[in-house]
Amino acid sequence: PPACARVMNRLADRVENDADPDPGDDIAALRLADMPQLADALSQALPLLDGAKPPDTDPLVALAPVRPRTPWRVLARTYRPGPTTVRYLIRLGLCLIAAEAVALAASLPRSYWVPLIVVVIFKPNFGSVFARALQSCGGSVVGVAISATVLAVDRSGVASLLTVAFLASLLPWSIRRNYGLFSAILVPILMLLIGALQPGTWTIALARLVDVGVAAGIVLLVGYLPWIRIERHNLDHAVSAAMDTLAAYLNAVFQAAPASRHNLRASAYARLSDLRIALQRGLSEPRLVSRRALAWWPVEVALERVANAISDTAWSLPAGQAAPSAAQVAALAQTLHAMSLAVEHGEAVSADAIAAPSPALADVAAELEALRATLAGPDFAAAPGAGAPKHPIHQV
Repeated sequence: PPACARVMNRLADRVENDADPDPGDDIAALRLADMPQLADALSQALPLLDGAKPPDTDPLVALAPVRPRTPWRVLARTYRPGPTTVRYLIRLGLCLIAAEAVALAASLPRSYWVPLIVVVIFKPNFGSVFARALQSCGGSVVGVAISATVLAVDRSGVASLLTVAFLASLLPWSIRRNYGLFSAILVPILMLLIGALQPGTWTIALARLVDVGVAAGIVLLVGYLPWIRIERHNLDHAVSAAMDTLAAYLNAVFQAAPASRHNLRASAYARLSDLRIALQRGLSEPRLVSRRALAWWPVEVALERVANAISDTAWSLPAGQAAPSAAQVAALAQTLHAMSLAVEHGEAVSADAIAAPSPALADVAAELEALRATLAGPDFAAAPGAGAPKHPIHQV
């Protein structure tokens, strides 16, 4: 409802301007807008919004002691490339070999552009390789058109100077939008600067356009399409790895020392962040991968709720309530690990509901049950007596 958006915007503005959020009236407005869940969540966050320190049974009052030096053998094992890195290097190497072969066979005038553009397109931290290859081609076509137009009407150099200044001011904005827009702005800047130093810019622009097309084709045909089914499996593995990390977090957080507890939490949320980035990147891939990423998205949301429930329980256990025993925690952690194995091997999760082994773990067990129901899919609810249905991800 629009009233909810106004409430959240008003709270965000007051926080940004370092003003007292005063969410009392906003919580009442949310209840009038028939949004009790959001109102309850803000009520729970009221101490934080008011600036009060949340209850913390074991605050990290001092920095952890400096760790001793790590032996070089441990460092070598730590930084040894894993299978994902090796696979990426193999794909990049094949693309570079193909780029050099095509540049030599076609006698391209500036053959170094093709492998350079291949590396830029293939960089994994820029998002989807498939989308970036197409965006690079489209952006370069637009950039060459802008360069040709400016050079056609410019006689004194003033128009080129103003165009370069204007486009350069848009570079920080364009790289945050998408790679195609960045290419459309960067290419005319390069072409106009080269044109100020030497004649024949139009020929250089056309050669650059050919190089971009060749590089994008090599990336798609050599480095992407033959590996697309592996990309699908990588999403499954990322979900399974996130579950295993949360299982280890749950199994150790209640018995860990304060410093170790914070490290465990950081590791768990870092793994969830990696999973979220992988799924977001997969959404812009072709349908074979994007449907897989979209199917896993509700599971990622459920995993974040599990992580929040674990953290809330471990950090805010009521003073009069006994902490769960190691065996009770291990039972829930084993349940989460079993779900991760089911995801990794493409099997159906158990149809048995997850019950809390102790009152202290009620919230964690409830979120684990929600995760199990999300993984099971609607078939369990539709036909509870029909046996274990096929894993819902297989329908994608």
